[in-house]
Amino acid sequence: MPDFQPLPGRALILTDVAPTESAGGLTLVQNWNPETTGQVAYLGKTAKCKHCSKGMDPPVAVGDRVLFNHTAGTEIVWGGETYLSLRFEDILCVFEDEGAA
Repeated sequence: MPDFQPLPGRALILTDVAPTESAGGLTLVQNWNPETTGQVAYLGKTAKCKHCSKGMDPPVAVGDRVLFNHTAGTEIVWGGETYLSLRFEDILCVFEDEGAA
């Protein structure tokens, strides 16, 4: 476990490795990945709603597989693992089962 805690309203995502080759054998550009997936590794505490200042529970749980935009978040390398720090609102969806990913 890292020696830090995500801030309220943020999740640390253990990102999946992006493919380097297409199904047809073409080499993919390294920096282009329009949709990114990963697994929620750590969650910040309850965040306050911007509009009403009430507490909001995290919309995801540790272990959930999620989809997020490739431009969202900040990359963090810690202990040999690459995490992405995302705001809860940057998470686009949660996969219901492993077969969906």
